[in-house]
Amino acid sequence: MIVLAACAAPFAFKLGSTATDNFAAAPGTKSLHETTAIQSQFPGVFNDRETVLIECFGDCACTSSTSCVGFQGVILKLEDKLQPYRQTGVLYSTTSPFNFTGPLAPLQSGYYNASANAMVLGLQFFAGAPEDEVNTAVQTALDAAVELTSGDFKVFVTGRTAARLAGTAEAGKLIGMTDGIGTCFIVVFFAWQVGSWRLALIPVVNTIICLVLCLGLIYPLSSSKAIILPSYVPNVCLFLSIALSVDYSFFHLSRFQEVRVQGKDLVGACEEMVRTAGRVVLVSGVVLLFTWLALAAFPVFGTNTLGYCSSIAIFVCITVNLIMNP
Repeated sequence: MIVLAACAAPFAFKLGSTATDNFAAAPGTKSLHETTAIQSQFPGVFNDRETVLIECFGDCACTSSTSCVGFQGVILKLEDKLQPYRQTGVLYSTTSPFNFTGPLAPLQSGYYNASANAMVLGLQFFAGAPEDEVNTAVQTALDAAVELTSGDFKVFVTGRTAARLAGTAEAGKLIGMTDGIGTCFIVVFFAWQVGSWRLALIPVVNTIICLVLCLGLIYPLSSSKAIILPSYVPNVCLFLSIALSVDYSFFHLSRFQEVRVQGKDLVGACEEMVRTAGRVVLVSGVVLLFTWLALAAFPVFGTNTLGYCSSIAIFVCITVNLIMNP
């Protein structure tokens, strides 16, 4: 199992690059047919639109006697940061009050709020561009907004992709902290219940092996587009790997310790552990596997992929714990 985990590790680390947050309509539905028809004729409708808000807290009002030099300077700097993506076609267009001159000048009011002394800039990213390139471009805009927030100006970027990237960054920190604190508590509680600090290391090792094997098995399915992998699914696989590895290890090792206390030798205790607790692990695992697999019948917003991937995670946890614990 350790050798298999080592072989699967390179693929497990690449799984994140195949995940997506763009969910299409369910296959075979009228919605998918209509969406495909519209996209083929009007692809721009599906472009990712992000909005940049620029607020000024100093003397930078745009009047007939001024040319909005301050606002224009911020926009030019932001556009300069995004210029490489404009050249590759990832950034489809930018729209600001400065795009409307002459007869179109009245349209500027839709992008400048004089009472709030604020201006918006529309960023449109091409829907046909690779998702990772769009994410990189939007992240560049987010970083540029932080850099340009100084002096009298405050700059924000908002939109579907910007909100997801910012939320993912915050959620990632929270998940890491929670898992770290929770794992320490689990190890201590496990050692107290089983009565051995050495045995408490077994669920930790099993969790790592289960997670690596699970992600490694999912990678070829995701990279070949056999499944559409939502970004939250690997996190669910992580939680299942932790929960089931601890649970199944506790079934095995608590029974093992009970038999050892009764006076049986090491081999006899392992045989009794497999014969009794092993049956419980197998039966409960199979029931859980088919329960999660039922989600595959609902191909909406990645629910079917969650069913497939969770089933793989549970199967791996059953196999690893039945082999590694003895």
